[in-house]
Amino acid sequence: MGSAFSLTAIGRIKTPFQEKFGIPRQSGLVDVPGVVEMLPGYDKPVLFDGLEAFSHIWLSFV
Repeated sequence: MGSAFSLTAIGRIKTPFQEKFGIPRQSGLVDVPGVVEMLPGYDKPVLFDGLEAFSHIWLSFV
């Protein structure tokens, strides 16, 4: 019937929002900085080589 899969966290997104319900759906409405912190093992600069060639990246918030 259905297929199962698992996800492994490779980083964390840090923002000043305390709850997910406070995060605006349209990010352009507020000027609030956020930071992506990679977990050990995924924080090597070589893993991000070429990323600057893109204008956007997708981050999955689970």
